[in-house]
Amino acid sequence: MNNAFIVIICLVAAVALLMAFSKKAEPVSATPDEVATIIENFIEGRGGDHDWDDFLHFPFTDAYLESIRVKCESVFTEYPAVQKGHYCNDAGMAVLRALAADVRSRAQL
Repeated sequence: MNNAFIVIICLVAAVALLMAFSKKAEPVSATPDEVATIIENFIEGRGGDHDWDDFLHFPFTDAYLESIRVKCESVFTEYPAVQKGHYCNDAGMAVLRALAADVRSRAQL
């Protein structure tokens, strides 16, 4: 009887964890200047420990900024790192720089 109780508790806990992790993040609002700064800080190795992860995992309400976030996220797989501990290779960093410049130019409008 104790084993059945333990199994039921484990199943309930597993379902609760799956439900908690399956929720999509709510879109957040940001300005082009803020997004450009996040990308530039990442390129230069500045910013907080979780800034880049937060940027990649929280969608934006603005469609253009969301497309930039998705492109930044895809750099990881499209331009794989050749050095351990790096996000991407040099070509990927150039893509990130170009994305930051594009967003920065929109921030000036």
